[in-house]
Amino acid sequence: MINAYSLINQAHLAYEKLLQFIPNPPTAPRIVSRHWCILFIPTLIWERNKLIHRTRLNETIGNSGSETYATLESASCLYETAVLHEDVNIQLAFKAPHQRRKTHIGRFIRNLPVTTVFRHRRNFLPKEAFTRVQNIPTLTPEYLILEYLALEDAERAFVGADSLMRMLCQPDRRKRSVADQACAKIKHRLRAIITRGDYPYANKRILKRLDFVTPWSESVAESRFKAQLFLQGFPQPEQQKFVMVDGQVFFVDAAWLKYGIFAEVDGQIKYAKADAKLVLEAQARREASLLKIFRKIVRFTWEDISEGVKFNVLKSFFPPGIVKPY
Repeated sequence: MINAYSLINQAHLAYEKLLQFIPNPPTAPRIVSRHWCILFIPTLIWERNKLIHRTRLNETIGNSGSETYATLESASCLYETAVLHEDVNIQLAFKAPHQRRKTHIGRFIRNLPVTTVFRHRRNFLPKEAFTRVQNIPTLTPEYLILEYLALEDAERAFVGADSLMRMLCQPDRRKRSVADQACAKIKHRLRAIITRGDYPYANKRILKRLDFVTPWSESVAESRFKAQLFLQGFPQPEQQKFVMVDGQVFFVDAAWLKYGIFAEVDGQIKYAKADAKLVLEAQARREASLLKIFRKIVRFTWEDISEGVKFNVLKSFFPPGIVKPY
């Protein structure tokens, strides 16, 4: 295991020393912190990989199961850092005195080869925005939610924010009010952070998206679907809505009870299993039961979320003027 900590004025020396051990890193080193200058350099697998490689972060944080669902620690440590199956990241952290931080970090970034630096905005967040994980300063989960909601890519923003909100609230579909109350408290704290000016970036974008964030997205597909609903101006649906029909209990992916409409969202692997025929038969029975309560149903696949056809069909079921593009 290689660890190197130094002040900014020793950054180049430590950087060159690490590169001697890693002549051909599989991915470029990246500077990924605001408050601290943290440089992630890929190297060979080591013990910490057991914790972090399971998250398989690439461009989004998934939430569809134990292999893709991000832990709070890894989500904070690995923000904006690709995690390869057989690789792990070494942290090289530098911190200059407060009054000299901006000058030294700026000089350090400018002097590195352009191809090795992933440039980030540097918001100087308060100390409360950081915790320490394995002695590395990392963003707290709540500030990480703000980081995601500030992203321009809405799908990525909702996948990341929903994942973290789900982990913080630990939702149980049969005890919905408990998770909803926890979510409301977190949103209240996030709005307070923005009101105090402790998060100075993309505040309007964050506040517009925040109401749509819930702990009820059970897959990446559902978060992507919700992002498109937000962008296209649909009313916010009730996710994992409890419905009982003829003594049978169903949890509907997205429901608009006022309009008698519901939508189902299928991930990438649902129909790839050996029992795909049985899945389709069960799905048909489920829809037949639910249509006793709802007037209309639209089913979205992973590919449908990237296209506009099904969303146009869904829009046609709403009264005029209800769907207002973002």
